[in-house]
Amino acid sequence: MTATTPDQSADAAAPTTERGRRKRAAIVSAARAVFEDAGFKDARIADIAKRAGASYGSFYTYFESKDEIFREVVQDVTDEMFETSRSGSGTIDPVERIEIANRKYVEAYARNARMMSVMAEVSAYDDFTGAMNYEIRKRFVDRNAAGIRRLQASGEADPKIDAEIAADVLGGMIERFAQVWVPRRTPEEIEAAVPVLTSIWARGIGLQG
Repeated sequence: MTATTPDQSADAAAPTTERGRRKRAAIVSAARAVFEDAGFKDARIADIAKRAGASYGSFYTYFESKDEIFREVVQDVTDEMFETSRSGSGTIDPVERIEIANRKYVEAYARNARMMSVMAEVSAYDDFTGAMNYEIRKRFVDRNAAGIRRLQASGEADPKIDAEIAADVLGGMIERFAQVWVPRRTPEEIEAAVPVLTSIWARGIGLQG
C-alpha cells in the first residue's frame, strides 16, 4: 500500500453537491462489500465501481487509489464500533456499565466481523494500516482507562492498579476474544459469553459483581 497526502485526499474526496455525496457514499459502501468478499489484495477498483453502479473513471473523481478508500472504510467501521460500544449513563451500577459496553462491542464486532478480518490481514503486512489500527485501538484504551480512573476516584475500583495497563490488557482480551470466537458463534452463544467477559473485567480492576 502507498501513502496518500492530505491534500490529494481532500481534493479527491470532497463532493460539493448532494448528488456527488450520494455517489461517493455508494462507492464507499460498494468498496466495503468488495473488500469483504475478495479481501484487500484481490479487490479491484473495477469491481468496486461496478457494484456501486458507477463508471471506472467516477471512482477517481472521489478517491486517489484503492488504498485510500480502504482506509476510509476502516475508519467508518471503527468509528461505528467506538460509538456503539459506549456504556451509557454513569448513574447505573459500574458492573452493569461494563456489561453494557462489552455486549455492545461484541455485537458490533459480529456485525462487522468480515471487514474486521480483512483489516487484521492488511495490518499484518502494511505499516501504514498497522499504525492506523494502533491509533484506533488507542481510542478504546484511552476511553476505558478514563473509566477505570473514575471508578478508582469513587472508591469502587482498586486504586493500586495502573488504569492504562489494565485498560490495555482487558481491552485486548475482549478484542482477541471477538476476533477468534464471535464470528463462529450464534447470537445466543455470544450473549451467554457477555457475563463471563464482564466478570473477568470487573474482577480485574477490583470490582465485585
